Amino acid sequence: MNRHAAYVREVPGSRCAVLFVHGILGTPRFFDFLLPDIPPDWTVHNVLLSGHGGDVRDFAHASMAAWRRQVASELSCLSAAHERVIVCGHSMGTLLAIDAAHAHPEQVQGLLLLAVPVRLSLDVHSCLRSIALALGMRNADREETRALTRAYGVSADRRVWRYAGWVPRYLELFGEIAAVRRMLPDLKTHGVALQSARDEMVSLRSLRCLARCPALQIGLLPGSGHYAYAPEDEKRIHQALLALVAKA
Repeated sequence: MNRHAAYVREVPGSRCAVLFVHGILGTPRFFDFLLPDIPPDWTVHNVLLSGHGGDVRDFAHASMAAWRRQVASELSCLSAAHERVIVCGHSMGTLLAIDAAHAHPEQVQGLLLLAVPVRLSLDVHSCLRSIALALGMRNADREETRALTRAYGVSADRRVWRYAGWVPRYLELFGEIAAVRRMLPDLKTHGVALQSARDEMVSLRSLRCLARCPALQIGLLPGSGHYAYAPEDEKRIHQALLALVAKA
């Protein structure tokens, strides 16, 4: 059984739905801590993006275009059957959420965006931890490493040459980042963007980019990183999602 499998809860006759979209190399399990916030009479689609949940070659054979189509398809199905749809994304998932909401504003009534990567800033330690995890050399002595391990959705593989197929995926990611930066001033869907002050991958310069979008309420999580959330910051994420749910 794939521990990264998508989670789907269909509630017949439900008026509202939530779509969760994880980040690159991520897993639907990242959002486990938020699932209890969703009312039991709401539909939930916590998707597994294509190429994730498998091995290195599966990811190499995916594409940004496929991820965009997948999110657009999920959103179209949910909006056709529900009056209101909230989209919650993390990292690359926020880019896909913004892209979909920008293209089809009538289908999305709220956004919760965690760690929007419109400006990147990679530190050496973060890169080394990611490489070690990808190669199966895990050292879970730090909370950041444990959180990264929980959020990682591709099987480890020490055959380094196989990772060459990942290069196009990251080039596509950089292209999507640039596209979303251009979209932000025109985004009409209201929502909340919460950036981590200690993010190992996303620069705080992203705050200035996000400030160009009047539809977004922007907040800073002072004690958190890209994957690991401090308890007080996690409470703030819960509050933001509950506020969006209450408006539905």
